[in-house]
Amino acid sequence: MNSSEEIDPIEELFRRHETSVEDRGFTARVMKEVPGRHRAWLSPAILLSAAVIGSVLALIWVPWGNLPAFDSVDLLSPNSHILLPWLFALSVTGSLIWSVIAAALRP
Repeated sequence: MNSSEEIDPIEELFRRHETSVEDRGFTARVMKEVPGRHRAWLSPAILLSAAVIGSVLALIWVPWGNLPAFDSVDLLSPNSHILLPWLFALSVTGSLIWSVIAAALRP
């Protein structure tokens, strides 16, 4: 570590010469090849529209009215006829909520 009395020669050089270094057009060539900025709104819009389409399909295809009655005793029972339909419905709902949140938080 340099003490406060020692001056780094590279830092001193940059302080004295604040001009740019001649690169014979290299920077201009590189900047010309860099692709333009993509549309920042497009990715969240696609994700949100997929979530809306998924929600509509879930409302149509998931048999919400035919779900078996569910109480706290059924949660501890190994009865797959009760737990599997609810697990499916909750996973569909959770994934749709997750996609909406991901679309909203995407930069």
